[in-house]
Amino acid sequence: MKNGYPSISVKNVKKINGHDGQGFSASVYIGGLRVGTAKDDGWGGPLQLNVPKQSMTIINGFARTLPKDKIYNVQPDADIVISELVESAFKHKEYKRHLKNVVIWNPKAKAVYSYKAPWAKAKTQTARLEKLRTNNGKKAVILNTLPIEEAAIYFEK
Repeated sequence: MKNGYPSISVKNVKKINGHDGQGFSASVYIGGLRVGTAKDDGWGGPLQLNVPKQSMTIINGFARTLPKDKIYNVQPDADIVISELVESAFKHKEYKRHLKNVVIWNPKAKAVYSYKAPWAKAKTQTARLEKLRTNNGKKAVILNTLPIEEAAIYFEK
């Protein structure tokens, strides 16, 4: 629960190519239960949020607890909440794809470096990993060893 509302999440997120760009489709969950779907068909229209009225009330209620957008001074609504969750899901998919190889955060360069060394193979080669880590500075972090949520922080720096 956040702000008195059950958790809202999206799963089964997929990209869709449309006339006006890229869209998406996703399943919407409230409190761990699937309540409907969301779809941006990429044809320039609004988000198609297919959830029961009660679920829409919960999502919009949660959105009203969020701060207004600083640039446009707009209060978030269900469309914005779901779109942000989908964007976050796509980022996590991208991070997981990168983490199939060895990924190191270099604090000196403030950058993430990826090496063409499959993580499954590299994690058994501790001496090689230590050499990669020290080559990137004493405080370098091997992101593969962190939970995805924690590794995401480094990707976004």
